Amino acid sequence: MRVSILGAGAIAYGLAAYLAEAGHDPMLWSPSGERTKALAAGELLKATGAIEATVPVRIAKDCKDAIANADVVMIALPANGHKMVMDAATPYLSEGLPVIISSHSSFGALYLSKQLSERKVSLPIIVWGTTLVSGRQRGPTDVDVASVRQKLDVATLPF
Repeated sequence: MRVSILGAGAIAYGLAAYLAEAGHDPMLWSPSGERTKALAAGELLKATGAIEATVPVRIAKDCKDAIANADVVMIALPANGHKMVMDAATPYLSEGLPVIISSHSSFGALYLSKQLSERKVSLPIIVWGTTLVSGRQRGPTDVDVASVRQKLDVATLPF
């Protein structure tokens, strides 16, 4: 499955490693482009800790590129970046494409739903009460995954 992760911090890197190890095809998009330069140049993502893996990860050149061929889109960055990423993604999200908000906070899902309804686009928005992984980014291509959660609280819109 092609999973586009909008974000490029520790959680996004941990998710990418987790998904790659599970046989999926993750793509990262860094809103600034800074954090993913080394990966975009061909370096491998190295995860240590709860996930031990060195994997290739695709890097999107922009938000449109990240969403273009995705089977699912994940928003994985701190809550203060959600609105900016949702605003960047909304023009490219298409009917039925699932969006997962990793560590939902406040009314982000309702905001995204409203933005999409103005475009007359309906899609499932899945929100997780926390992140699937926890950890720290150790460098431009390294993440230390502290834990992989065995359980997540989940809610969905429109249901």
